[in-house]
Amino acid sequence: MYKSDFARYLNETNATGSGKAASYVRALDLISEMLRVKSYEFADCIEIWQIGSVDRVHELQDFVIREAKKGKESPWVSGQIPVSYLRDGFCSAALASYQQFLIEHQHTKAQLEIFESYRGAESELPLKLERKLNYPKWLIEGLDPKEGRDVIRAVKTRLNQKTFSQIVFKNYNSTCCVTGLDIPKVNRASHIIGTIPRRTH
Repeated sequence: MYKSDFARYLNETNATGSGKAASYVRALDLISEMLRVKSYEFADCIEIWQIGSVDRVHELQDFVIREAKKGKESPWVSGQIPVSYLRDGFCSAALASYQQFLIEHQHTKAQLEIFESYRGAESELPLKLERKLNYPKWLIEGLDPKEGRDVIRAVKTRLNQKTFSQIVFKNYNSTCCVTGLDIPKVNRASHIIGTIPRRTH
């Protein structure tokens, strides 16, 4: 359900050529395989790409960290599963990134739902779209207050731009309104003032 969206998110938010997208997607696929070997209390997480609960993914991350400390004693360490992903922290790091993705994905989805269902005055729409971005404690833990605020501000700016882009593409059917070009990978949603695009009916 979320696999392709997560891979796209990683590619958009990490340096080109870093390999993080492929590595993290692989790590989550491997966690599914580990849970098939022994699920403990996480049988509901075997189909990992179906999980939409940030809290549940965080619980799984905590467990994966504890399981990695068992080393060869863990039933998850087998010939079919590369031990380095569990041992070297790739699985827990991928789960942390997956939580951040879910938070941001759900935030953007909620903004788009507000836009699509809104029937009031256009001038009031930007205020309706100003939803609070709530991150759990784990994300900003260890950061000083200034760094924490900067992290949230940077993410919120990116999300607002992403929402703007999706609204523009939806309004114009992913086609450039100037040239008529209908190649979404090439088209970009650009603006010269901070505004929400007008609704089209």
